Amino acid sequence: MSVLSPVAKAALRHPVGRVRGDGITATVFGSTGFLGRYVCAHLGLNGNGYVVPYRGDETEVSHLRVSADLGNVAQQPFHPRDRDSIFEAVEGSDIVINLIGKHYQTKHILPWWINYTYDDVHVDVARTIAEVAKEAGVPRMVHVSSLLAQPNSPSEWAASKFRGEVAVRKAFPDANIVRPSNMFGPEDRLLVWIGNRLNYGGVPVVDNGDAVIQPVFVNDVAKAIYHITQDETIQGKTFEFVGDEEFTYKELADYVFDITKRNPRLVNLPLPVAQAIGYFCEQFPDPKFTRDWATRLSLNEVKTSDLPGLRELDVEPTPLEKEAPNFLLKFNPGGHFQEVSGFTAGQSEAILQVMKDAMADSLEAQSRILATKSEHVELKAELSERVFNSTLKFDIAQRHSRELLERDFNTLKQDIRMLEKIDFDKIRMEIAELEKKFLLQKQAEDETLNELRLSMEKVEKRMLQYAVGFAGTIMAV
Repeated sequence: MSVLSPVAKAALRHPVGRVRGDGITATVFGSTGFLGRYVCAHLGLNGNGYVVPYRGDETEVSHLRVSADLGNVAQQPFHPRDRDSIFEAVEGSDIVINLIGKHYQTKHILPWWINYTYDDVHVDVARTIAEVAKEAGVPRMVHVSSLLAQPNSPSEWAASKFRGEVAVRKAFPDANIVRPSNMFGPEDRLLVWIGNRLNYGGVPVVDNGDAVIQPVFVNDVAKAIYHITQDETIQGKTFEFVGDEEFTYKELADYVFDITKRNPRLVNLPLPVAQAIGYFCEQFPDPKFTRDWATRLSLNEVKTSDLPGLRELDVEPTPLEKEAPNFLLKFNPGGHFQEVSGFTAGQSEAILQVMKDAMADSLEAQSRILATKSEHVELKAELSERVFNSTLKFDIAQRHSRELLERDFNTLKQDIRMLEKIDFDKIRMEIAELEKKFLLQKQAEDETLNELRLSMEKVEKRMLQYAVGFAGTIMAV
């Protein structure tokens, strides 16, 4: 579930661009680091201003000026142990973002003289920034820690990260803590670190590379931090940012080998051996490997809590396979042009045989097509002939039908002329006379029948009288 307020979500859906007058002002400590340049890019892209505190030469942060509109970037020199310079950097800002971190303990000219320990960078500097930000009246703060931050971690680096969280939370209770897992990107210490080892003939992994991590894309982390800066309602929360996929370090090394088309030896280093190599590398000013780094390579780095993550800030995690090839291609000897080995004699003969079979099949198919085409021509001629004959028969039948219709029409015309010559009045008079004669004849017949009936009645009466007389004579006798 998203933790962004409706107002912040609406603003993020409709960015106004680089030029605007109502953006926030953020002070970004550690802006020259791996994550810092991406955070500044998101801030500047959407019209916000930011202050980039720097040490040393200002040209080291000059590349960040182009990420925002003209006049929206201020460069401020500071020293981590000078509270006044930190105050000048945070004064007037709407939010302070602390990205300062170190993967090794920096040393002085003398190897045994440590200039900045893990606690100096992750605890003391973080505490000072939080305290000064609170004193300067800065309303909000974001502190970036690590997913490995644990109080009893075998890694001193991870344990110092946890102590830094506690110090920041104590000095600035409403600060938001961000715990990203190991980040990947064009300048990372994960995939690019493996790529840089390819030319050494072997890539080391600690304890068979069985430790599991959930790497997260650096730009996703920067985008999520930017979303936090745009929502004033997010206060005092802790976030854990991870990707969706889990990998072992060995799987990541194999993935780099596959992308770069290189196949160096994977060197398994037990943890004590890796720490011994790390101790040797620590004697140089900019060590590429340390004892604590070896310890971290043996630790699982996966999310196990229910703390909010990227999706709660409306950021969809980017798959590693989508972005990694873009910056790993530089380790491929052929660059964009992949190196392909030739075929053996047996493979060549097999390919040639396949081509011959394909050619034979093609010729056979062409012959079938030609035969089908010939049949099509014959069928077309037959159909044309049938159509012609049918048309001829239809014309003959149509002509015969027309002649019959003309003859019937002429006969009908003659009948009409004959009917026109008949005197219907005379016929009606003759019919009337016949009706009259019929009525007279019927009347005469009726009179004859009446006379006959009367005669019959008289005969019957006489016969009755005769019978009675005859019966009386018989009785007398």
